[in-house]
Amino acid sequence: MSTRPADVFFSVVGGLLFVAVGAAALMGVEIPHPLALALIIAGFAVMFVALTRSRPGGLAIVIFVFGLVVLASSGLGLATLSQEQQTKTVVLTTADFRPTEVSLTTSMQAGNIEVQYSTNETLLCRIVVTYPKRTFLFGSQAADEPTIEYQQTGDRLLVSIEGSAGNVRVTVGPNVRSSLVLAATAGNIVVISGRADRLESIDARATAGNVRIDLETESLRTINAVSTAGTVECDLVISGTQGVHAIGTTTLGSASVSMPEGALGSKTNYSFDYTTAAFALADPAAIVDLRATAGSVSLLVTRRT
Repeated sequence: MSTRPADVFFSVVGGLLFVAVGAAALMGVEIPHPLALALIIAGFAVMFVALTRSRPGGLAIVIFVFGLVVLASSGLGLATLSQEQQTKTVVLTTADFRPTEVSLTTSMQAGNIEVQYSTNETLLCRIVVTYPKRTFLFGSQAADEPTIEYQQTGDRLLVSIEGSAGNVRVTVGPNVRSSLVLAATAGNIVVISGRADRLESIDARATAGNVRIDLETESLRTINAVSTAGTVECDLVISGTQGVHAIGTTTLGSASVSMPEGALGSKTNYSFDYTTAAFALADPAAIVDLRATAGSVSLLVTRRT
């Protein structure tokens, strides 16, 4: 009895999928985009049947479908026997460096980013990262340990944090000027502080998460906050002499704004554009730009009493 081409194709491809996923689990290697790969392979199988006009038998279909399920499920960590959280901490103080400014850049693919400000006068920057360490079949292990790099260039302390998975919490000291560049692909970004008088700029961008900025400042120059699938919220307390030009836009969400008395501008359901009185003469003057695609944008600005 001759074997149909479709039986051979579906059985061989299904077997190869089992071998590939098993080998990856054995070595602790993560298969990139497993669901997308499963869909692509299924599409090729449909085209093979259409072009050859050869239909596979029941056993070949079962082997092939189970192979696709195993491949797609590998992205859910089903080959992972256990997962524990690891912690990495770096503390930089005035005993280590003597900068006048801390420039922080943080980029995480999956995880939250939180920045806060301290009253500890000897502190420059404290970084705490929690990240997963996974144990696979046959005892192999993999840890998504982030990289933390820092160096002083002139009067600036450059701090860079980058990782594929994990939560980042950064605490900045009160005696240095600071600028923040924060990016999260699948996570939230939070900048919160009672007082951050020497914070000058924030650039926060989230793809599938929210951005929340809640602080009191007197030297702020710029805030750029963007979210594709989440919300953008900003609550600012500014000094009596500081000016603010506030812009907010959203495509699918709603826009809300509250500014100090005397601010001039306009608002629609999806945008706002306001400027505090005597903005051109204010020192410092801050530009706040909030943008969202699927979520809402919200801004509350009050003056320090």
